[in-house]
Amino acid sequence: MAPRRTAAIRSKATFRALGSAGRRGGSGPVRLRFLAQPDGDEARQVAYAIPRRTGGAVVRNRLRRRLRAAVEELAGDMAPGAYLIAPDPAAVDMDFQELTRRLRQSLTAAGATREDET
Repeated sequence: MAPRRTAAIRSKATFRALGSAGRRGGSGPVRLRFLAQPDGDEARQVAYAIPRRTGGAVVRNRLRRRLRAAVEELAGDMAPGAYLIAPDPAAVDMDFQELTRRLRQSLTAAGATREDET
């Protein structure tokens, strides 16, 4: 198994900054907030906000694992910074390719891809 290219968000200050200054993006049932790293560090911190209305713990954890796999697949295209990914319950029924495509579109909408950096 390859090493992960992302890490979990641990700081409350990062969550507050994502809520107040984070750029938003969304595509279908996949929404996210992005906060760019001002120092240009290569770190990508990611958190997942999966509501209880999505289903039981097993369903929510499965969706979180699928999103984590999609993020790892797209990590090379993601700009350095902090991400809060918040899917709607409809994301549970999506296949992995569609979930990854929607996540990529959400990243683009938030200006969180490497191509969007200037």
